[in-house]
Amino acid sequence: MGCPSASIALEELIMAGAKYLIRLGTTGALQKDINLKEIIIPTSAVRLEGTSIEYIPIEFPAIADMDIIHALINTANQKNIKSHIGTILSHDAFYKGSVFADPDYLKKEQVWIHANVLSVENESSALFTIGYLRKVKVGTILTVVANHLTREVVNDEEKIHPTFHLMTDICLEAFKLLKKN
Repeated sequence: MGCPSASIALEELIMAGAKYLIRLGTTGALQKDINLKEIIIPTSAVRLEGTSIEYIPIEFPAIADMDIIHALINTANQKNIKSHIGTILSHDAFYKGSVFADPDYLKKEQVWIHANVLSVENESSALFTIGYLRKVKVGTILTVVANHLTREVVNDEEKIHPTFHLMTDICLEAFKLLKKN
């Protein structure tokens, strides 16, 4: 969990020969119109974490690979799955920036909410940055388990399993599209 662990896994997968990588994960929505269990396909991520700074200065953008983004979007569309496409935010403090622990968490997130950042999570910005620097294709697909504005939360893990199965199917089909190219 988090950018340090994710970056270690990414580096080791690259050393093992991986060229296409998609992270499946969870996220907390920062927009009212994003509902629980919906899917987000990030195009980029705000780098509010410390791991990617070890690789390159903060001014460098964290952008998902365009081929992976297109493959995920096309597959979701073929399956008639609604997905939200855009920028997310990655940060290090899982509980600090959440409804779970910090009663004043929205104050810190207002700038990102107003900038139409879709959601917050803990890995993608480092993965996108490192993937780009290592010349491998990296993307992310997420499901919403909380909405920071509405304070809705998926309390029962069993309720999210079907969405994870759906995201896995989307990834497998996306890899088939990528292989054709």
